[in-house]
Amino acid sequence: MNNLRKNLEPKQIIVVRKDLQMDYGKFGAQVSHAAMGCLTNLLKKDINNNIVSYLLECNIDSPMNMWIGDRFTKIIVEAKNEDHLLRIHKKAEEMNINNCLIQDAAFTVFDAPTYTCLGLGPEFPDIINPLTKRLRLYKG
Repeated sequence: MNNLRKNLEPKQIIVVRKDLQMDYGKFGAQVSHAAMGCLTNLLKKDINNNIVSYLLECNIDSPMNMWIGDRFTKIIVEAKNEDHLLRIHKKAEEMNINNCLIQDAAFTVFDAPTYTCLGLGPEFPDIINPLTKRLRLYKG
């Protein structure tokens, strides 16, 4: 892939708490929740919570349409702890970046509801990179 395309290709970033040291199953479920949560944020629902339409932009060059029509690029990075995760979430809100903060319901692994990860985007690199460029890739 040439650098021009890489710099224009929308991506989704999932920020996962490193301090929780989740097993593979829990990790996969939480990352999936964050990825899907970002998409469901763009669904319009009626008063009974029934999906009535998609809020995807009609503009073919929107980050969501380009992302859905291409490679679904996702990058998993780490937050040091809950405070770090919540600071990233707050900044994403301030920057108006589509996001989904995941709080596990504590039915299986955790003893209490626990913030585990944050989905961001999909968004173009010039929008999302200022928020995420200092975050390390998640290595487990």
